[in-house]
Amino acid sequence: MKKTILILLSGFLGAGKTTLMLSAADILRAKGMKVACITNDQSEQLVDSKMVLRKEIPLQQIQGGCFCCRFEDLDNSITRIIDEHCPHVILAEAVGSCTDLIATVIKPLQSFHKDKLDIRPLSVVVDPERWSDLVSHTTSFTDEIHYLFRKQLEEAQCILLNKSDLLSTAQVEQFICQLTDDFTAAPVFSISAADGAGVDEWINHIIYAKPNSLPLLDIDYDKYAAGEAQLGWLNASFAINGRIGDVGLLCTSFMEKLLSDCKNVKADIAHLKLWGQDGKNTIKLSTVRNGSYMLDHMTSRDWFTDHFIIWINARVHIDPTQLSDILLKALRSLEEDFSFVITIDQMDCFSPSRPIPTYRMA
Repeated sequence: MKKTILILLSGFLGAGKTTLMLSAADILRAKGMKVACITNDQSEQLVDSKMVLRKEIPLQQIQGGCFCCRFEDLDNSITRIIDEHCPHVILAEAVGSCTDLIATVIKPLQSFHKDKLDIRPLSVVVDPERWSDLVSHTTSFTDEIHYLFRKQLEEAQCILLNKSDLLSTAQVEQFICQLTDDFTAAPVFSISAADGAGVDEWINHIIYAKPNSLPLLDIDYDKYAAGEAQLGWLNASFAINGRIGDVGLLCTSFMEKLLSDCKNVKADIAHLKLWGQDGKNTIKLSTVRNGSYMLDHMTSRDWFTDHFIIWINARVHIDPTQLSDILLKALRSLEEDFSFVITIDQMDCFSPSRPIPTYRMA
């Protein structure tokens, strides 16, 4: 039986892993290949999974912890996908605050499934502006968060400089030089997951490249755990009932309120995503920093409804109690400004617990 290709994506929060996964899935399916995806989060109600399902791609979700700490769930999900869908390629994205994946995920999978899986080199996705911020220490992110970000890149077998559509040619060349100088073991590709530029080139490389052998990552798990613990993690879903005459205005107003309140308490955003839907249409907004956001898609510009559901995923450098208060305050503002009735279906707000991998293989 021919092995299933597994492509694992890593990278810090907001780097564009999900967008890349979907862009790669489109390209692979256009080549006639069957594709499945695996998403991963510390909690439930993941916006990334909504995006995958919208494209009707077979999906498994690993929730409640990173791949390394939920290895049995990952193992079972891979087996289930192969048994039910027989994909040529599985694309899997790890939690954006996770690292040490070669020792805790790739090597165990190679050990247990060498006859089933063809595991390709670990690709780490980089947001160029985040790279600049962290290198120059221009955010409130601490040394421990910087450490986590850098360790992700140290174990990369392929580095993907994403969002090239937002950069000049000179800027792309500058970032590639910096990354190549700092992380000599991995080839660096310039891509734009948003418009697909460079993604096919990366796919051709990653499918046929021979993984370079890397030593066990030299990592201090106390420092790694401290970096994760400094991030407030919020996943919530809530229903809005009442006449909504302009869904776009509702969602942008809510997003702007969240951004404003984070700025007021000097809380740096790592990633903030909003997904909204009724029975027919969907909308997604996102940001990876304070101050601005993007309308990623909206299926109807002339959209009104009487019942609407919103999912929020927020990763912010703030105490989770404060993050929860910011969300609840924004919801109260929506009720007052638009005279809606809002019902919270689920809300989890916490800091990630210490990573305890199921396996760690040299």
